[in-house]
Amino acid sequence: MKSSSSPSNSNATKRLPASTRIAIVVSSYHDSITEKMLDASRATLTAEGLTEKQIEIVRVPGAWEIPLAAKWIADSKKFAAIIALGAVIKGDTSHDQHINRFVSMSLGQLGLATVKELLAQGRTVRAFIRNAASVPRFHALGAE
Repeated sequence: MKSSSSPSNSNATKRLPASTRIAIVVSSYHDSITEKMLDASRATLTAEGLTEKQIEIVRVPGAWEIPLAAKWIADSKKFAAIIALGAVIKGDTSHDQHINRFVSMSLGQLGLATVKELLAQGRTVRAFIRNAASVPRFHALGAE
């Protein structure tokens, strides 16, 4: 009997050439959260047929720096997709809303400008705690 492989793994291998590279930009701030997001992202990518050599991790200090790093990565034209991971904690002020708005709008503009597959996952601690067991997974990443 042949060793079993998941259908998604064989489909991803057919869709994504060995030269496909994916960048993951991850915020170091609140790393107890972002490292779990990173682990889940890497596990999903490898389960979909990518090797660790095809995945590049880029660390930035906080969520605010994610769009700039994503732009540098997009400008390099070396990656088929960029995954952005960050966590912003809601405090007594509205700073979290301003940071989230800036980061999401900047990443949206970058995606439109570069026509690059850009997957962003920013979560507040409240949302993370409510759903701690189900860190988002990324599927069906395409490469040109």
